[in-house]
Amino acid sequence: MTTLHEDPHFTFRFADDRIIPRFHLEGIEAGRRVSVFKIDPTTGERLGLLATATVSEDGWVDCLCRSS
Repeated sequence: MTTLHEDPHFTFRFADDRIIPRFHLEGIEAGRRVSVFKIDPTTGERLGLLATATVSEDGWVDCLCRSS
């Protein structure tokens, strides 16, 4: 598996708009709720909530998140 980008807050950055059906969070326990936010790339400010989801077994998160 190729890591896209990682920091303490699990920030993923994409240059192009895309639909992200599933992603993996290493070391996060199953059942934990996660929130996906759109973030301004220049300021780091949260621009809006895109989705919420629950981490499943082995750290996988299923959500139809759109990065635009």
